[in-house]
Amino acid sequence: MSKAYKLYSNTEILQRIGKALKDRRKFKGITQEELSFQTGYDRGTIVRLESTGKVSLVVLIEVSRYLDILDGVVDAIIDEELPLEGIKEMNKLFGKKK
Repeated sequence: MSKAYKLYSNTEILQRIGKALKDRRKFKGITQEELSFQTGYDRGTIVRLESTGKVSLVVLIEVSRYLDILDGVVDAIIDEELPLEGIKEMNKLFGKKK
């Protein structure tokens, strides 16, 4: 189900991301301490991620990787089909074959 996130403030979006990661961590039975140890970030960083979402993208990537959701996170941002489809459409328009 699509949500109109463009209507949310940046802070609200970050908080929702943090909560979703916290929920995923708890669902998997992982403590903040374990996540901290496994990702190499201190517990304060994990707490900040889960409460405010205000961490670097590198932290988001590492935590997502450990929680086994990295593919979904990346796929939500990068659609690798679009560039290829765009090229195919351009080729159709200009009569070039690939």
